Amino acid sequence: MKSAGMLQLAPVLAAAALLLGMPGPAQAVTVRCVPDTLIDPSCQVGIPSGTPNAIQAAINDSASGDIIIVGPGIYQGNGSTSPVEIPNGTAVSLYGAQAGNQTGSDGRGGRSNESIIDATGAGGDGSAIVVRAQNVRIDGFTVQGATNGNASGIDLKGGSNGGGPASGAVIVNNILQDNSTGISVNSEGFNGPVQNVLIENNLIVSNNAGTPASSGDGLFTGGMQDVLIIGNIFKGNQTSDLGINSPNPAPNNTHDVTIVGNSSSKSATFAIFTGTANATVIGNDAEHLGRGASFPGAGDAAISIGPGNSNLSILGNRLAHGQGNIANGIDFTTLFGAGTSTGIIVSGNEVEDMPQVQITAGPSTLVNSRVEGNQVKGGAEGIALGAGDTGNLVTENSVQGTHQLSCVDASIGGGTLGTANTWFRNVALGKRSLPAGLCATSNGR
Repeated sequence: MKSAGMLQLAPVLAAAALLLGMPGPAQAVTVRCVPDTLIDPSCQVGIPSGTPNAIQAAINDSASGDIIIVGPGIYQGNGSTSPVEIPNGTAVSLYGAQAGNQTGSDGRGGRSNESIIDATGAGGDGSAIVVRAQNVRIDGFTVQGATNGNASGIDLKGGSNGGGPASGAVIVNNILQDNSTGISVNSEGFNGPVQNVLIENNLIVSNNAGTPASSGDGLFTGGMQDVLIIGNIFKGNQTSDLGINSPNPAPNNTHDVTIVGNSSSKSATFAIFTGTANATVIGNDAEHLGRGASFPGAGDAAISIGPGNSNLSILGNRLAHGQGNIANGIDFTTLFGAGTSTGIIVSGNEVEDMPQVQITAGPSTLVNSRVEGNQVKGGAEGIALGAGDTGNLVTENSVQGTHQLSCVDASIGGGTLGTANTWFRNVALGKRSLPAGLCATSNGR
């Protein structure tokens, strides 16, 4: 039994809850199914068979928090819009037939078991799934056919006021194939970046199909923050697997992006960074890069770092076997414009058999950074810094098997051997360094 004091407090607590924005009673969640309720025992509402744009019809009937389960089949739009558009204020979860099932590098064993969203002939900007709402989940689909210019398989929209409309998205267990761009995150570069996104366990393959051929990215961003990209498989994307860009100054720049445990093969470039802050690239495996003709905008390295990056950490990755347009392993480059990156850590990586330089910084591209504990092997040169690269520490690296030079520094200053940087306890097994003695060699050359 409640006391008189508790009864008197009740209206006060209710008013306080309203003032503080405390949640009220939970809104009922409706589970809608496409095409009908027979596909899952949790289904409450089915979409009548033959309904045009059936997934869109389910979204249009949904409220935020609702769940939509989609059975196997091919789902296309009507030619006037994208096949799926999730409007602002409709935070739905879309579950395909393969929801919860990871995919290997060769897919999941057949189209007949997939929920395929196909943007062939789509209107709008030509993307397959356009997300304008926060906290949307997309799980277990094949997404393809977004080939109109720079159209995307999944397009997470940014916005001009605060956080992007598509913030809080969860993109997991999907196959994104044969689009211009697999996933775009605020590709327009709006000042309101997309925030708090998880992209996990997707197969992102052969996204090179734009007309005209102007894209070819697995994922591209013009502004995102606090994003985790983990455990994905990238394959055959001919501009880059990851184009991490930022046209906006802080606080609207791209920052706090973590790229961990992904694999890449036969793409042009694994990752490109311009204008980012506090990004981490750790424990990824990329090999056989540079195959095929890459599109304009590709880097010349497994990881290409353009101007304006700060506090970027590249840690414990394996980068191997470049060819074609890929000359280098990790490259601070002027391909994307002049400018420096600062506070960079390149540590514990294995870089081998890139045709030119395994770890390199072009003239005036790298300052006040660390290159340490890396193992590099093969190619023309091991580690090379250019004129104007200053204040960097290069230490505890191992270089072997190069066929021209082991270690090179073209800068001039008060550092090691008249360079503008500090070289300390590096070991080169084989070819000489320039200046001579920059890296200790086992054979005295």
